[in-house]
Amino acid sequence: MVNLTYAAQLLPLLLLSPTSIKSSENKNSVVLANGFTATHLNLRPSFLPRGGSLDNNKSALSSSASAIESDVGPAMEVISQGNWDLLSDRGKAALSRLILYDMSSGNDGQKHVYGEWPEAGVQDEEKRMLAEQIADLDGSYPGGLPAYLSKAKTLLKESADGTNPFEEFEASVPEGESLSFEEPNANPHTGMTFTEAEQAGLTGIGDTVFVLVAGGLGERLGYSGIKLSLETNLCTNKCYLEVYAKYIQAMQRMAHLKTGKDHIRIPLVIMTSGDTDPLTRQLLKDNNNFGFDEGQVMIVKQDKVCALKDGNAGLSMKSKWEIERITT
Repeated sequence: MVNLTYAAQLLPLLLLSPTSIKSSENKNSVVLANGFTATHLNLRPSFLPRGGSLDNNKSALSSSASAIESDVGPAMEVISQGNWDLLSDRGKAALSRLILYDMSSGNDGQKHVYGEWPEAGVQDEEKRMLAEQIADLDGSYPGGLPAYLSKAKTLLKESADGTNPFEEFEASVPEGESLSFEEPNANPHTGMTFTEAEQAGLTGIGDTVFVLVAGGLGERLGYSGIKLSLETNLCTNKCYLEVYAKYIQAMQRMAHLKTGKDHIRIPLVIMTSGDTDPLTRQLLKDNNNFGFDEGQVMIVKQDKVCALKDGNAGLSMKSKWEIERITT
């Protein structure tokens, strides 16, 4: 039988996150992921590093609080003590938050993730891998998995109900400046011609960073590779990434001439995904970075997020021991 008093102690303790704590002089006010609030807690949250061990220097939890955190699975009678003991500290903490969020939501929407595990000694490594994946996913979103699932559930309900989140807003054309290369007269608002505005912009081009979003494949175009490798024309056969590179390098040379500073290097940041990252790196390697200096091109790989299987924001499982993830 589940100890409800014990569960009540756990809820405010294990759903703590760096973004949900408002400190006062002698107490913390904690906003739980599903809208619950618990106050007057004389505790600080423990932050678990990747690797599995509790950092005693960073944790201000009492020994009794740590014991509560480490035993939540068996206490809720959803995971046996033998299976719980297999997991790392960070795995237990993340799984605890997921279990308690699930219980607070009242529909056991995630029980397929942590319920009905075989007894200890059977598929132990798979259990550890699932717990570590949950810990990784929990640490990759502000507020952890409870916040992610709570927000997803709200958005899914609004979508099902036909709620328009922009109903109170009115679309309008923004005001701005329009400069035409063919117009010889100065713009009445800026007082500059196109050429003068371009020259003014070049004085700051050396402090600019270009960011290229390149997380998608060219499947809709009937192309099996990444879109950055698509040819821009049949005469030169230059791919899109090469054209981007040459434009940036041309602006870099103009910045050298304008400022007299030959050391200026304009960085290019490319955001990739799991689908495009290896192909993008190979494209750069095969073409000697398209003329960029070493370190001038930086690649940032975006993380995948949890896939959901239903309107209750239930986590979609790729297999019994792996949560399915997708690129947004």
